[in-house]
Amino acid sequence: MRVFPNGFGFAALLMLAIYSAWVWPEIAREVNDWAGGFLSKFVLLFLFFLQGLKMEMKKLLGAFENPLKLVAVQVGVFICPILMIFIGYSLNFFEPGWLNAFILLAFLPTTITSSVVYTRYAHGDADFAIGQSTISNLISPFVVLLIWGFLQEEKLRLTETAEMELMAVVFPKVFLLTLLPCFLGWWLSLHPSVQKRVSSNSGSYLKYFPSVGISCLVFFSMGQVISIEGRETCVKYADELLSPLVAGWIILVLISLVWSRCVEKPFERRVAILFCLSQKSLAMGLPMLQILSDGQNASFSYWLIPLVLFHFIQLLFGIPLIGFLRKFV
Repeated sequence: MRVFPNGFGFAALLMLAIYSAWVWPEIAREVNDWAGGFLSKFVLLFLFFLQGLKMEMKKLLGAFENPLKLVAVQVGVFICPILMIFIGYSLNFFEPGWLNAFILLAFLPTTITSSVVYTRYAHGDADFAIGQSTISNLISPFVVLLIWGFLQEEKLRLTETAEMELMAVVFPKVFLLTLLPCFLGWWLSLHPSVQKRVSSNSGSYLKYFPSVGISCLVFFSMGQVISIEGRETCVKYADELLSPLVAGWIILVLISLVWSRCVEKPFERRVAILFCLSQKSLAMGLPMLQILSDGQNASFSYWLIPLVLFHFIQLLFGIPLIGFLRKFV
């Protein structure tokens, strides 16, 4: 199941991708213009195919043992970040111009691997985290699509008929790139020969694909952004966003602690919920942004930079949180 990239190895790859894009932005932009759209779709399709291939149905179905708690956790994945944004906006933690980018970030799914690994290291219920985070990733493409349409409605100036036509085009695309490959991967995993090959040494190399694929997307996307916006503007954006995002993540953790306490009594389950609510997926968010925006317009940096920064923040600050939580288990 854990096919999405995790840990500091992935963080190091991301740093390398960003550095390379910083040094060679024109190369990244040329490759992005040539194959960026195809690559993002291929990465997203193959990520979901691998997720289906590695899916442990027993653990996934375990999340449905209490439907009310399942709904409470999945609602919390979106509501807790929205509450974080509302608090930050009320306290003027960030410029109002970044509001839409933060809202889209709030509706991204939880990161499967980091939430599961952090839960395990904190002695929480890792199996529970697997089920909840997987469900979050399965429903998120449609949630993100709806939120994107809402945020872009004024800009696109869609009539009711045009909006329906847009949905008729985009919804099948999202279905073909997410749920269908996930189902196909799960169906293939039922065959003993496929199971044997996946568990073999040759199949073990599949686990490296997400890290490499997402790092390539970061290289192409950041190169596009740096080439269009310029290095000074990108540094200005990062400097402007770093403190608000750190403060936002701390607020999100506090809200998630309260939410998890309301949903579950066992502390191990509460730890799992905490990490499911406070981790946002770059592996899902970046390909979705590429698909929805085509990665070509000048506003792409507006959506991308907060996502990449927040991902680093949650990885780095999640480590001391693990040590803190282990004291109570």
